[in-house]
Amino acid sequence: VAVPPPVPNLIITSFTVPNGTPGSTVTARVAVRNIGTSGTAGGFEVAINNNSPTMTCSTAESAAAATAALAAGASRVVNIPIVLPSVSGTYTAAAMADSDCAVTEVDETNNSRTATYEVGAVVPPAEPNLVITSFVVPDGAPGSTVTATVTIQNSGNAPTPVGFEVAINNNS
Repeated sequence: VAVPPPVPNLIITSFTVPNGTPGSTVTARVAVRNIGTSGTAGGFEVAINNNSPTMTCSTAESAAAATAALAAGASRVVNIPIVLPSVSGTYTAAAMADSDCAVTEVDETNNSRTATYEVGAVVPPAEPNLVITSFVVPDGAPGSTVTATVTIQNSGNAPTPVGFEVAINNNS
């Protein structure tokens, strides 16, 4: 019985592209694992095509990063900056380990993975925004106590998480 020689086998275990605004640069995260029986002889390229859900060795790349050799059983996260499309919408990108097909592997068909992301207007985080809309202090005799009326409006997109206090400085 012939025993096959030890050979690497690169896979992508996870791939994420952050949402963003049209034309902005974000950092995609690609986790690569060598599930083969041997380490790669040298470094290899990890690439992303953010215009297509498929990649092969001949696919045009939107962005790429070189990474060092990877031992059998080892994993590595590769962060790759990419420029998002200039038009809002939902997109699917593809990432590929060994995108230049320089590493001879057990299985050359399992090197890619897709990720879906959104390009559009950034929704601001939910938070309160307290604004004083009126402030009335009635006339009174020097040294007397008066009651000021302060009207506050929350113009934010969330309630205040806790109560708050209004302080008035009467020395100005």
